[in-house]
Amino acid sequence: MTTPPSTEHGWPFAAGPGQVVSVHDWETMANTWQSSGVVGYPETVANPSDGNRGLFATRISATQIQILPGVATIGGHYFELKLPKVFDLDITGSVWDGSNVRRDLVTLRLDRDNNGFRFVQIKNAIDMVNQVLDLETSEEVPLVQLDVVKNSGLLTEPIDRRWFVGKQVRPIRGSAPFLDPAPYDGEFGVDVANHFLVVGSGGAWVPAAQVFNNDGAYGPSITSLQNRATTLEGKVTTLQTDLDTAEASLATAQAQLAQLPLGTWVDITSFGTGLGSVVGSTIQVRRQGAVVYIRGSLRRTNGTALAAAVRGATVVLTLPAGFFPSTTVALSLAGRNGTTAVYPLSALISTVGQMTILTDSTASNNLLSVDLTGSWMLG
Repeated sequence: MTTPPSTEHGWPFAAGPGQVVSVHDWETMANTWQSSGVVGYPETVANPSDGNRGLFATRISATQIQILPGVATIGGHYFELKLPKVFDLDITGSVWDGSNVRRDLVTLRLDRDNNGFRFVQIKNAIDMVNQVLDLETSEEVPLVQLDVVKNSGLLTEPIDRRWFVGKQVRPIRGSAPFLDPAPYDGEFGVDVANHFLVVGSGGAWVPAAQVFNNDGAYGPSITSLQNRATTLEGKVTTLQTDLDTAEASLATAQAQLAQLPLGTWVDITSFGTGLGSVVGSTIQVRRQGAVVYIRGSLRRTNGTALAAAVRGATVVLTLPAGFFPSTTVALSLAGRNGTTAVYPLSALISTVGQMTILTDSTASNNLLSVDLTGSWMLG
């Protein structure tokens, strides 16, 4: 029985060093039992971080790369590279793109005929326009992409294209073109680029929400609601900004109004037939800038209910000149039966200063007075 070499070891095989499976080898296998790939996890960068560089490669020269130690599994066979390995590149060829660059792929391939594994360079294996990956056999996994420049060789660092084995759920890079293998239907994945669960469906990854609801009929609706919620959040933010601006403007206006001098009260002397001020008060108006204030109480001069005197289009009073609004304004008033406010009323003031009170027969037949308190803008 041949002893495995100290630098690398592939197993299990019927003959050769692959027959020897140590305790360490069994532990390595037990930690990687799942689909074919490299032990590690995907990152959204071309150069993976320390501790996640198993079987990744770095550039030595224009014609050589160094493959770093790591573990992989392919078709139920396990491979461990224990020490860094120098790999010679073939930079010759005739297939180049418009920039004189050829995108090659270095893979780890299961070699059943020779009871082992080997590293392979596949020339022109990646079409980055259509994101097509061209493997030569189903029993190999990609490791790194090499951008080989015509007549110069490898001038830049390799790009990470490793496929990974998972632990129950496969980690993937999302929409970025990192050439992850197509999923099986129902296979779970974690999209590390977009931060959500995905499920294999029809050879592609789809958001898990689309398949959790039986046939996925609610998936588009959920997406639509999420988009609408995002739009609404934006509108709420804009509205809050507008409200803050309005509050600031109102505060400024109030401060400016407080600085305007108050005019003197002017008596109203023009009333409808049989109407006037309540005994002991005078109905008056005054101005503060463009704001008009009114005060006082209206009654029937003979002391009876106001009744039809304040109903409909009857003009109950006319303002003095200089106090007319530029457009018809409405005031909310209180009608009283004796001293108790019992009916809410509305009054209209026209652009020629005429006031009418809107009420029904029941209210007006019980009203003895109307409090005239309010304000409006001259315009």
